[in-house]
Amino acid sequence: MKLQVAPGSTDLSLLLFIPDTSSLVGEGLTGLAYNTGFTAYYVRPGSTALPITLVNQTVTGAHTDGGFVEISATNMPGIYRFDVPDLILAAGVRSVAVMLKGADNMPPIPLEIDLAAEVDATRISDEAATLLNLLVTAVKLAEDGLDAISNELPADPDDYENWNWREGFNWWKQRFVRSSKSLSAFLVRSNNGAPFTTQEVTDNGSGNETLGPPSQAS
Repeated sequence: MKLQVAPGSTDLSLLLFIPDTSSLVGEGLTGLAYNTGFTAYYVRPGSTALPITLVNQTVTGAHTDGGFVEISATNMPGIYRFDVPDLILAAGVRSVAVMLKGADNMPPIPLEIDLAAEVDATRISDEAATLLNLLVTAVKLAEDGLDAISNELPADPDDYENWNWREGFNWWKQRFVRSSKSLSAFLVRSNNGAPFTTQEVTDNGSGNETLGPPSQAS
């Protein structure tokens, strides 16, 4: 399982499926409890693997670090609740790995948690729009200066190297006020909300992201 949470998150409870390796049809493993012979470890980059103390939990109980409980052997065989200890998710690293293993007929269950910082996109967009409006006012040359520039985006989204100043300015404005980012792409939308350009996002594994050139969004 791979998931993304904000660094410093607390009270994270996960639902895990643990398969039964003795089953030929992929059935879930039932009957596990916090004290039935399996272990849990975690590691943060630059550190050694450390044990997680597993404790008893209930299906609807409040979060308890290391809590573990079977949801329903009859209705949802193989589904378990696992309460991730808060200290594992502390800020300071980009990711953390957790592994549960060791019970009879239980395969290793790896969890990869990406500690990606949350971004308040609404606040950034509002502040960027304000900054751009101040910029237009500050560098206005005359009545036919920047205020007279249209809001048209580049005619050819793929030909970014040949955009003129007006086209580039309007694209950058949209990039601040009407855009979204995923783990793999940065998307800029036109005024009507339609996808306009996309940029590939690559990560070197150390938290440093690189944006590729803009191209027409499909």
